[in-house]
Amino acid sequence: MKYSLLFLDEEIIINNTQPPFFNDLNLDKVIDYIILQRKEFDLKNYFYTKIDLKTTKYRNEIFNDLIKNNLWEKFSSFSYFLKRFEDKQIKEEKNIFEFVKKKNLFSYIKEYYQILEAFYIDFNMVEVSSVGLKYLKKYLKEIIFSKHKEDMFKRINEIEKMMQNINYHIMYDKGAIKVAKFDEKPNISKEILTLLDKVDTKSDVTYKYEKEVISEDLLNQIYKALAKFYPREFKIIDKFYNEYKNYTIDIISTLKIEIQFYVSYIIFMQKIKTLGLDFNIPTFNEEKIYVNGGYDLALAINHYLENKVVINNDFYFENKERLLIISGPNQGGKTTFARFFGQTFYLASLGLLVSGAQSNLFIINDIFTMFEVTEKADNLNGKLQMELLSLNSLMGKITTNSLVILNEVFSSTSLYDGNYLGKKIIDQLNKKNVYGVFVTFLDDLANYNETTVNMESSVLEENPEIRTLKIVRKNNRGLTYADSISKRNEVTYLDIIRRVKDER
Repeated sequence: MKYSLLFLDEEIIINNTQPPFFNDLNLDKVIDYIILQRKEFDLKNYFYTKIDLKTTKYRNEIFNDLIKNNLWEKFSSFSYFLKRFEDKQIKEEKNIFEFVKKKNLFSYIKEYYQILEAFYIDFNMVEVSSVGLKYLKKYLKEIIFSKHKEDMFKRINEIEKMMQNINYHIMYDKGAIKVAKFDEKPNISKEILTLLDKVDTKSDVTYKYEKEVISEDLLNQIYKALAKFYPREFKIIDKFYNEYKNYTIDIISTLKIEIQFYVSYIIFMQKIKTLGLDFNIPTFNEEKIYVNGGYDLALAINHYLENKVVINNDFYFENKERLLIISGPNQGGKTTFARFFGQTFYLASLGLLVSGAQSNLFIINDIFTMFEVTEKADNLNGKLQMELLSLNSLMGKITTNSLVILNEVFSSTSLYDGNYLGKKIIDQLNKKNVYGVFVTFLDDLANYNETTVNMESSVLEENPEIRTLKIVRKNNRGLTYADSISKRNEVTYLDIIRRVKDER
């Protein structure tokens, strides 16, 4: 079985294409911000890849464990240690000095397993409940205490002991350094070995000895010469190198990237929480779909950078309700609400925590968005025709468990035509039993049938010019803004009746 912190399906195909709705929902900006400090891990494609409900819950459990007791910090350190080590190893693989590279393999293997063991010791001290992290503990233990590792280290020790018994001379003769097998001449091999041990063969740094430079090139030449005098010993080194040069474990290499998927999101949440905002792990059933205290994450990022307050909102569906029809004055937060709605369902489908204090959702299979079409001078079709063509294409792709977000469509039509077309769209969405949001000036659509929910962007009652940015359920269809203006200008029904009485 191929172990993964992110996927249960071994045949999963990573999507490297940004979903088409990302720009409309500002998810492109959200993901870019989340991974901004971790570009070296190449995480973006994981945020594009769909998973099923079982995998979503698998990730939810891992998030819960990582957040608990700040375990994510240990994972983050482990990931970075591995990344730096593997970068160093990649550089070493390009080393042109064959004999130096073979000798360095011993220290690389030791360092690699030291990293794994140090992490395992820390990790093993923390209780976890998720299936994913429990398996990881077991997997690391098997690697560290494996017969394979035991045999490898035994051979390393034997080879290093064997190399200590190699005796030789290094002589300087007429401007050239010569290496000779040990004879009756004074033995200076120990001094040379001491010198060579001081040489850092894993970097470009060189050391001087009696005003001469000992470089990797020189070391390589020394080892090459010694190989002629001690062919059996160097054949043993060659054999070990060929068997163990690919000593790193593929699953561990993948693990360092998958860890950062979790860590990057946890650090992102910590920043947004400083604004007094919440995140939650959603539950999944269709008894009652709701979110309490949610907000647009892209807006939250901007407000975090500028230290501004973010207004949160709620929504819920009950019984046969499927579509939130959102109306109200301009600049009242309607489009922001629509984006928060879409972001919430998408991020939840990836097994991520979502904005808000509580939520119960369902796993979507896709999101379809259509924001107001901008009319272009070089397009011979009118704005309404462009919208209808786009809607026709969109409707052909929607299936059950799709999410639909329509923002200010039909704004170029008359009230009568807009209501007519809007109801036709609602009828088609009802046939497919999909959930969605319809931001519109056509507030009559709100009470079209039992699937529609009337929501309006609210204003301060005492001053309708001030938007609260709260999107709330309303029973008086489309009258909130008009009521506020009427009260402010004293032209409500009661005001008019009072004036008529006064005139009499």
